[in-house]
Amino acid sequence: MPTVTVPATDIYGGQDPRNAPIYSVSEVAHHLRLPRSTVQAWVRSRGGRAPFRRVIMPDDARGACLSFRNLVEIHVLSALRKYDIPLPRIRGALGFMREHFETEHPFADKDISTDRVDIFVQYLDSWIAVTGGGQLALKPVIERYLERIERDEEGLLRRLYPFVGERDARRIVAIDPRRKFGKPYLVEAGVETSVIASRYRAGEGISALAADFNTTKDQIEGALRFEQALQRAA
Repeated sequence: MPTVTVPATDIYGGQDPRNAPIYSVSEVAHHLRLPRSTVQAWVRSRGGRAPFRRVIMPDDARGACLSFRNLVEIHVLSALRKYDIPLPRIRGALGFMREHFETEHPFADKDISTDRVDIFVQYLDSWIAVTGGGQLALKPVIERYLERIERDEEGLLRRLYPFVGERDARRIVAIDPRRKFGKPYLVEAGVETSVIASRYRAGEGISALAADFNTTKDQIEGALRFEQALQRAA
């Protein structure tokens, strides 16, 4: 029987896979190694005034579920916060970008960077400091978090490569809404990292898993490090 390939849009009832609300707040926190309370605070509104107004606009209006686009936004936001950029400054940048670039999801739809003081967005061949009222600036250093976002030839989101560990920046694990229903998977083997971790906990050795999935021991160990880091962050 011939293999039938199902278009990615059909998986989510015709909706763009990038925008389909398929993740819970807990899953996003799990995949990005963030506290659940932090993710919840960024996407849930507790009133119309800052600091209680949501930072990220969920693709699910209720904020109960988040999309891959939201996951990427939270990845970018967490990078900015790790560099101690204050949340009010980030809110100001988002407001500027939403007004001038006509998108509710600028951290996902635009290439941004930071010099650890200001936030910049690329527009044509220039970089604009969106925390500085739209002033033109020299291209800042591209931070390692922002480089983990892969886009297609049209500049649209394709996949995210979460960090395997604090000191391992290789692109071993990917999250792609078109594959594995958006669950993290080992790039080389195409298998969910949670499956590898589950079989390892059940007693299968690293060599046996590498042979079964036609990959290397190093790749299997990377998947296990990723899952172990998630468990420590839970």
